[in-house]
Amino acid sequence: MVLDEETPHLLLGADTPFWWDRDEFVTEFDGRTQRFSKHVQDLTDFIVIMSYWRDARKVLQSVEGERKYAERIEKFVYPSLETIQLKQDPHMSFWGVPVDEFWKTVNQIQEAAKRDPVLGGVRIHNYRGLIEKLKMNGPRKMDTGVP
Repeated sequence: MVLDEETPHLLLGADTPFWWDRDEFVTEFDGRTQRFSKHVQDLTDFIVIMSYWRDARKVLQSVEGERKYAERIEKFVYPSLETIQLKQDPHMSFWGVPVDEFWKTVNQIQEAAKRDPVLGGVRIHNYRGLIEKLKMNGPRKMDTGVP
């Protein structure tokens, strides 16, 4: 791949929705047929999965297929949370949810990532939404496990 040859220290990542691992998203590329999520993982160093749920268990369940494939191909996945207002899907965002619930979910995913070398940690989809959330609810430090 050109990127690997020209800039070997630059990592290529992609944001992907959690539903790309469904059967209806199958693609053929270079004579190989597979789910689109696997195709993207094959072409990148890591993926960030837009796994927008408020519950850590649901977040981790929604990325499990990609996590297993990443383990097999020795790559990383990062579950992502949403903080902005989603009018059509308010249950998919931490908008309007108390900040303690947000940090609880973040910390639970971070704990899972400590036990699983394929999970790179948690990502926040929208920085502006995160800043607005912290301003509305007051700041709280993420538990990184580092004293």
